[in-house]
Parts: sequence; structure tokens; C-alpha cells
Amino acid sequence: MVNYKEINWKLYQGALIPDVPPHIEIDLSESEAKELLKATNAYFVRWTDEWDRGGGEFWYVIKDEREDISQYSSNTRSKIRRGLKRCKVQLVSKEYIADYGYEVYINAFRRYNTFLSPINETLFKTNILNSKNNIEFWGIFVENKLVGYSQNLIEGDSVNYSVIKFHPNFLKYYISYVLFF
Repeated sequence: MVNYKEINWKLYQGALIPDVPPHIEIDLSESEAKELLKATNAYFVRWTDEWDRGGGEFWYVIKDEREDISQYSSNTRSKIRRGLKRCKVQLVSKEYIADYGYEVYINAFRRYNTFLSPINETLFKTNILNSKNNIEFWGIFVENKLVGYSQNLIEGDSVNYSVIKFHPNFLKYYISYVLFF
């Protein structure tokens, strides 16, 4: 982590990204970006600008109002309702995810088409237990079995779903629909 222009920057997969919510404006000139790259040996610098002004980046979802199932298509409403009959989503402790989340993580990882290797269970537990205090974990359960989870970074009035893992054997229960709803 490096602090530059009163913003903390962190390395992620070779990229340097600001450790702030996406709606925080980053004022960085091309020469400043080059200076930051040189100081950190990152491959590139990435940040979000023009937040909530239409045409924003695809990985952010802006939700300004209360969730209403009637706003969805009939197909999506059907999947949410079917998921709600079989699944339960609840806030869980980081200790719970450390103890029971690795099975979900490793099975989700096996579906990825990547050259990366999954981390081992010991490192998984360490990473979860060392997560910041402003991290919430939400578990998705089918018949009291953890089948998915999200790791959410809470910053001011924003929530960043920083990690989401679904056990592929349980996707047929619409666990992703239930989590996001």
C-alpha cells in the first residue's frame, strides 16, 4: 500500500487501484500516474471516474432506492421466488466463513478458466480472519449448508461486493438471485 495525493493505493493482480469507494473522485494527471507507476512497479493504474453519470464501468451497480421485486421481469421474479423458497441469506461472522467457506471457495475456483492457482485452506482462513473491521460477510444457505458467500466492504454510504463465491453445484437453486435480491 502506498499513499499518493492523500489516497491509499494498493496492488491488485499487477494493477494499482485506489483503496477508496468508486464514487470518490481521483484527480490524477498522466505525469502523476507515471510517477505512481514508477514508484510501485505496477503494470498500470486503474480508477473510476464519472461515477453515476451514465455509462459508468460495468462492474458497479448503483442502487439508490429500496429493493422492490415488482421492478424485475417475470422471469427474474420467478427465479428470485424459487430461490427464496430454498435459500436463506444472512449476515455471518468472519470466523464462520474462515471455518466453513473454503469448500465454497475451492469449488467456485474450479469453474474459473484461469492460469492462477487457488490459495490453500490455511491462507484462506488467515486472509478471512485478518480482514478489516469494515468488512461484512453474508452467507447463502441451502438446508443449513453454506453454499455461497459475499465479502462486502462498507465505506461510508457505499457497499462494495469485493468477493462473491457460489458453489457451482447449488446454482440451480438460484442462490445468486437470492443474494443480490
